Amino acid sequence: MTQADWLAATDPAPMLGFLGDRMTPREQLNFMAGCLRRIWDLLTDDRYRRLVEAAEDWADGRDGEHQFRECAEAIPLPGGRLATPQADWRRDFDHQPADENEAVRPFHIGDPSRLPTGILNFGNLPNWVQQTHHAIENLARGDLHRVNRYAVFALEDHAAVIAGKGHSLQDTITRLQVDVRRAYDRAADAKWRGLGRHPEIEAEARKREQETEWEIADLRRQIESDAETVRRTAAAAERAAQAALLRGVVGNPFRRTPLDPAALTATVVALTRAVVEDRAYDRLPILADALEEAGFADRDTLEFLRGNPAVARGCWAIGAVLNRDAREQGA
Repeated sequence: MTQADWLAATDPAPMLGFLGDRMTPREQLNFMAGCLRRIWDLLTDDRYRRLVEAAEDWADGRDGEHQFRECAEAIPLPGGRLATPQADWRRDFDHQPADENEAVRPFHIGDPSRLPTGILNFGNLPNWVQQTHHAIENLARGDLHRVNRYAVFALEDHAAVIAGKGHSLQDTITRLQVDVRRAYDRAADAKWRGLGRHPEIEAEARKREQETEWEIADLRRQIESDAETVRRTAAAAERAAQAALLRGVVGNPFRRTPLDPAALTATVVALTRAVVEDRAYDRLPILADALEEAGFADRDTLEFLRGNPAVARGCWAIGAVLNRDAREQGA
């Protein structure tokens, strides 16, 4: 992958393949949490949301290991609870490369090869609900390759369902079904009143029902086709959004440079601290303005900070400011 490929990518898969195990634990956590923040409305179980929030807290540098463990154990996983994590989480998370030539150990939670099986009625849940569950259980394992894929699956499945249910042709189907019921009602009324032509009226109702079944089948095929188009469009858009998220979280791996010290003004540092400590991520656009005024000129990063605050909280620039501030305070 070239720098041009990285900047133009609309699918995170090749980008993640290129990065390999060079992503820091903070970057991995923020990318996974960001993918799930993008489908926040689909996370219908509060336990799912608490796990995402625990991952974000951990990435922010809070003492989130214990909280993350508890939230992971609380997830209603098929086949029981998660296997006991075997990695030393704190050691892996705290390990930061001394320089860009030092390898970063991959971040793993639990056993990513263990795929649980069957909970009561799990297979009867809508596909998009099952996909959100799989995305969350893989967050608990630290498997970012599966988290982002299942997030896309959940979103595209949900988009297709909504498109199908809300399709304008559904009204046509309902009207046709009502017409058939009325035809049978007329036949029943004719029979009750003892009309001699009631067999003819009933035959007309049966014929109308058969013709309607064929018509409805055609309409449903059209609805499915249109819903599939919506599915493909939603999936492509979400993959593109995840690629932008990854660029915002990791930065540009082809020119990894620290923030210009001149951009780390007292205002920038204070704003960054306040955003993280107060969880005031709605202030990220203000932080972007402060960085720009201080001479920070990375337009993509500034736009990322001004975008969806819940997702942009994982921006690489925030981590860079906090890391430099911590080093200066420790010096």
